[in-house]
Amino acid sequence: MTLTASSSALAYACSNAHTSTNVFYDLAQLLAKGMEFFDFFDEDSWAGGSVFFRGDAETFAWLLQFSNSTYQQQSLEECVLFALEVCGITHQPDMARLVRTILKGREMDETLCGVRDQFDTTLLHYVARSLGELLSGIYGSRVARLEDGLRLIRDLVKGGSELHALTDLRATPMHKVIEGYLNGASVDIFIYHECLNQMAREARPTPLRTWLKQLKDSGVDLVKYGKKEHRFLECSYSNSEWWYWEHWRRKRWEYVRSNLRLINFTYGPEPGDWKFWFAPIMKDYFLDFWEMINHPERATPGAWQEVDYRPYY
Repeated sequence: MTLTASSSALAYACSNAHTSTNVFYDLAQLLAKGMEFFDFFDEDSWAGGSVFFRGDAETFAWLLQFSNSTYQQQSLEECVLFALEVCGITHQPDMARLVRTILKGREMDETLCGVRDQFDTTLLHYVARSLGELLSGIYGSRVARLEDGLRLIRDLVKGGSELHALTDLRATPMHKVIEGYLNGASVDIFIYHECLNQMAREARPTPLRTWLKQLKDSGVDLVKYGKKEHRFLECSYSNSEWWYWEHWRRKRWEYVRSNLRLINFTYGPEPGDWKFWFAPIMKDYFLDFWEMINHPERATPGAWQEVDYRPYY
């Protein structure tokens, strides 16, 4: 675990997401002795940079207090942007309570829910991604954290979040659920393949079924919602492919390429009426092969281009 205050007022990271809250809190207090802390919103002492925090809400609240942060005195937009920066990193298991800590006492309304960061991402996008990570099982049976996340999703939806808002990579909140489910599970190769197989086998994968239930419980008309999401898919408004990590030969994780595509889904008034179809994306050398089979006239000597495909297998 590392704690740095010279470069960031609230830079606190932990590589082990399963460490207990008491360990986080005690170690943060120990490392903070003799260190100079800056308020993230104090322009005179803050030289720029970004906030990086991964840990529990209790330790985060203590860091805010210890640095005499003025976050609660900031405008609504600045406060939400602060929350978005904290939520921007992946594998943030306590995200819902972190957001509640920063937005304490602020009403979940359209103005708050509509704030976007530099990636055109809203709070609902990040919390949806966190839901996928929680459901992937990488944090074990953290039921309390899951329930916190589900409540925040419902509050954000009821507050007026745009359910079809697109990020700079053309992802809607529903797409972020899938992204979190696959990328979250990638930290453990066994969990990862189990999650990937579930997405391919089941008509209603757990993360999407859970997401739709939260929308239904929040009063969303799933028929209207599904119609617009499906139109985005048909017209390629949204990105229907997902990237994830693959374990390569050198015993490390390598980012490869898109490997899973949502090809279609049906929708209805209840979460159980929805069905999803995913398909693996063929790698380039397979596409070249079938191109030559289907069009032998193009397979002239020397037509095959030598490409280094080693990163793909």
